[in-house]
Amino acid sequence: MDAIQSFLYKFPQPAPHKRTEPVEELCLGFPRTGIESLSVGLQKLGLDTYHGWDLVFEPHGRKLQFCHELVRRNHHGTRDGDMQVSSAEFDLLIGDRQAVIDSLSMLLAPELLAAYPGAKVVLNGRRDVSQIVRMLVRCRSVSWLSYSVTEQRVEEVVGLCGV
Repeated sequence: MDAIQSFLYKFPQPAPHKRTEPVEELCLGFPRTGIESLSVGLQKLGLDTYHGWDLVFEPHGRKLQFCHELVRRNHHGTRDGDMQVSSAEFDLLIGDRQAVIDSLSMLLAPELLAAYPGAKVVLNGRRDVSQIVRMLVRCRSVSWLSYSVTEQRVEEVVGLCGV
């Protein structure tokens, strides 16, 4: 399946990037938990924020495909067993953004924590767990997230967010 996808939808890799600003905030949590308000607040504090919508509106599509490859590799591994995501790979996606919020932080929370150990962490959650479960069920049935949202990952992120 990967070979077919690569053949039909191959975008060039994102351009190399050398980080000049540190990641200061990792906002870990699910979408639909006040993410947009938190994003606006971080921007008002002067932090350039990487939001999940940045992937959707990226003009070339190469970062979206690269993100999908990282998430799939992290959750399912490669033939040689590699499941790690490095800070250099994250930097290709987020550039010099100082805060990370939304989908990427949900899908790769432990990896972001390992990649940016000096960043402050905001745990974002909501008391209505049933809303999160409904959102994840919808994502699994209609979205590219269906490849990456596993039961184990849901439990990890729910545990991290204290939901």
